[in-house]
Amino acid sequence: MVLSRDLARGLDDVERRDDFEILVLTQSKRRLEALRQVAGRVLPNDRHGDYYLATFEALAPPTFATATWWDLDGETYAGVLYDK
Repeated sequence: MVLSRDLARGLDDVERRDDFEILVLTQSKRRLEALRQVAGRVLPNDRHGDYYLATFEALAPPTFATATWWDLDGETYAGVLYDK
């Protein structure tokens, strides 16, 4: 995974805050796994549950509310945009 310098600088600012979640969409499950593994290695363990990844299929209207998302530890969640 290659990050631009601008994005890397932005991540430095983000790391100073702890009142947000990050939702990442990617084109395939394989890419999702690669991003999850890399991010899991470089981000603090206590923040792993604040990052959620899914494929673009999560945006499909029929499954949007219950689409599966993964955190950096590989735990799955359905419908991360709504309180349960």
